[in-house]
Amino acid sequence: MGQFIDLKLTFIIDWFEVNSRIEKLIEYATLNFGAEIHIIHLHNNCGSYRTAYNLALEKSQFDDLILMAEDDYIWTEESLISMVCTMKELVFCDYLTPYDHPVRYDFSYIGGVDLNHWESRIFLSHNRHYRSQESTCMTFISRANILKEDRDVHFLFTPVEKKSPNDRELFRQLQHLGQYKNNNLYQPRLLLGPIPSLATHAHKLFLAPCINWESIVQQTRKIWQKILIN
Repeated sequence: MGQFIDLKLTFIIDWFEVNSRIEKLIEYATLNFGAEIHIIHLHNNCGSYRTAYNLALEKSQFDDLILMAEDDYIWTEESLISMVCTMKELVFCDYLTPYDHPVRYDFSYIGGVDLNHWESRIFLSHNRHYRSQESTCMTFISRANILKEDRDVHFLFTPVEKKSPNDRELFRQLQHLGQYKNNNLYQPRLLLGPIPSLATHAHKLFLAPCINWESIVQQTRKIWQKILIN
């Protein structure tokens, strides 16, 4: 796309055992991207998230962009550049998810339909539409100063005694939606998401719509196989 990003990669690997495939990934990321590797043994998504969150803040300047990325996502080729450009263009956006979750379109979802948003608008940026949405998973991009201010809220919904974060309630509280609408402790945040998706949760029932993810997986698999061979 003719654009470059000053990128610093950090991997938090919370693994029972670092096998040969993970070792190969570590080697590749370190040699080719100067990635920083942290191996922990919490075996807990909330604990891993807190570790990554604190480490990101320690290593960031005030207005740096921070991408928190889970390990079970499939990404489109343009995802990272699109997210960075959008955050720079839509300066009022506090959080940006790459994931157009199919629950946005499922009015019979067993977990409950989306709450109405106080900012029901669609924006245009970098070849995509972006809309306000009530919540997302734990993969998103934000600014260091925002994450620093919101740290207590993030940790409220990622307690170490729980295995998995309560992501939906996290973003509802951050945006003052539903039961949190009368929260006057801090300014409500704005979460936007792309249409169509820039990435998807790699869960067959919840693949983002309108994207040929099988084709992207095949392309990614070819790249991964080359890494393993070399």
